[in-house]
Order: sequence, then structure tokens, then C-alpha cells
Amino acid sequence: MPTVPSPGDLAHRPHRPLTARLVQTGAAVPPPPPLPPVQPERPVLDPGAPFLARYEAAIRFSGLSPSVRLVALVLALRANWATGVTGPAYRVGYGWLAAATGLAAVRVRENLHVLGQHGFLRRVPAERSDQPSVIELLIPPTPGPGARP
Repeated sequence: MPTVPSPGDLAHRPHRPLTARLVQTGAAVPPPPPLPPVQPERPVLDPGAPFLARYEAAIRFSGLSPSVRLVALVLALRANWATGVTGPAYRVGYGWLAAATGLAAVRVRENLHVLGQHGFLRRVPAERSDQPSVIELLIPPTPGPGARP
């Protein structure tokens, strides 16, 4: 009755000599046929898409570090999907972003500063001093420092 082999049975199997392959004999290997150029069905930053979809695509292709992209995408979850504005009612702060991303609050502050430098967000001061500032998400004219064409 045949049994199902286990990895421990490999050492007990008879040794079989290796057979020569086409690559080992030195014969020329024909090159693979060329692939058709990859073109997206829609442009990366489709002007007809909702703001959040365009913002997400700009962040993905920005070339920013992973922790900066993480903060940007988590912040986008709290923003208005059509306008990209986080209102004072959402209470997005360093502590909330730190808890949502798993990063330290100091690191979140640095990442928000990097996003502001590259034109992905702008802080709008609150109307009253007891309210948090409003964060407006933006898409810069060029998607970022390491953007691919």
C-alpha cells in the first residue's frame, strides 16, 4: 500500500544523476518574444476621478518613504472624499494619527511636515483657538520627488 511521502523520506530516496539541459550544453537559447508595452487604461491622475482616488494615486507614485505615505493615506480616510478637507469635527491630531498608524507622535509630526513640504497638505488655522486646525489635502502639480513618468 503506497504511503504519502514526507520531507524526511527525501534522504532515503535513491539518487538520480542530473540530466543535461539545453542551458547546460551551451546551446543558444532563443530570446522570449517582446512584451507589449504596458499602458494603463486610465491615466494615473485621471481628472474625472474623485479627489480621494487622485490623491491616493499621487501618494502611491510620489516616491516618498513608506511611513510618510502611510500617514498620508490614513489621513485621507478622515478627509472629505470629494474635497480632501478634514473639518474640525473630525479631530485629527498627532495622537490619533499615532494610534492609527502605529508610529510615534514625533514621527507623525515629522511625516506631516514632509507632506507639507512636498505640497500634499496644507494646514488652515481654526477660526477659534479651542478648535484644532483644519488640514486640507492637496495634489501638487508634479506628484512628488521620485515620481515616475
